[in-house]
Amino acid sequence: MLYCDGGDEEEYDVEEEGERLCTFFDENDCRFKFVYGYDEFKEPVVRVQEVLECPPELDLLGIILGVIGAIVAVGLALLFMWKVLTTIHDRREYARFEKERMMAKWDTVSTVSASCML
Repeated sequence: MLYCDGGDEEEYDVEEEGERLCTFFDENDCRFKFVYGYDEFKEPVVRVQEVLECPPELDLLGIILGVIGAIVAVGLALLFMWKVLTTIHDRREYARFEKERMMAKWDTVSTVSASCML
């Protein structure tokens, strides 16, 4: 892609008023700029940026491992929360069971008295 404008002094040194600043992006998304115009003899003049401006490369391995780590961490956190809630529920249920067991009155029937009744 090639972008040209009327000259932007902030981005690149445009010394003369008739010069145009152009920006070009290559297949690697690297950008370089050039300025073209005409000198006092109406000869074309082109000034090109010497060093390409390339975006920083992405660390794909770091991104992939970060996403996997985040998924594992969320899974472990959910598992831990489930375990804590289950333990709390089980303790309450066991306390209720113990309370009911202590409150229960069992009739004790001896085997002797049961056999006499027959």
